Amino acid sequence: MNTTTKQDTATIQLNTAALISTIKAADLARGKDSSLPMLTTYRLELRDNKLQFITTDRYRLSVVSLHLDELQAANLAASGLFNDGLTLDGTLSNVAKIKTKHDTLELTITPQGLSVTYDGGTINTPAADSTFPKWRELLNNLNKPESTTGNYNPRYLADAAKACEIIAGKNKTPLNVTLRGNYPATLKTSTDGPDIVTGK
Repeated sequence: MNTTTKQDTATIQLNTAALISTIKAADLARGKDSSLPMLTTYRLELRDNKLQFITTDRYRLSVVSLHLDELQAANLAASGLFNDGLTLDGTLSNVAKIKTKHDTLELTITPQGLSVTYDGGTINTPAADSTFPKWRELLNNLNKPESTTGNYNPRYLADAAKACEIIAGKNKTPLNVTLRGNYPATLKTSTDGPDIVTGK
């Protein structure tokens, strides 16, 4: 996976299956009500060598982290695009519908949005005009000790199960599930696959 960068622009190549499954898993908690446009968006943040895709519909929250190598993460950081994070329009979901035989997709990220280039063309997702909710305030339960018992909302456990199925894919990759507080946190065992935090 290669990355090129200059100030305010970054180009990165990501594994096709990992990117598509990341977007699909994040989409589980994304709002679909057009009257609340800030909840139909995807928030992208760079944290600890991971590109995080965050969505929420007020009732659910999904944080899906796509692992980057150190050079990729350093180059994305150098672009300055992720100093305050980047919020993208809900049309990013179209990337999950890409049909291609290629193992990688090229992403070009600018302050104006994100473009994905593949053998079928280019999908452009503009930056969103709306402000994304302060999602980290919803994650206070993740600081609680790990637990295998507790009271969990079935709806959010179902979301975690769906996310597991998306990430595991056709090969049904084994997953390690860690529960903290009232949040099910689903972690992929492969170092290059996405991590998921989902719940409310």
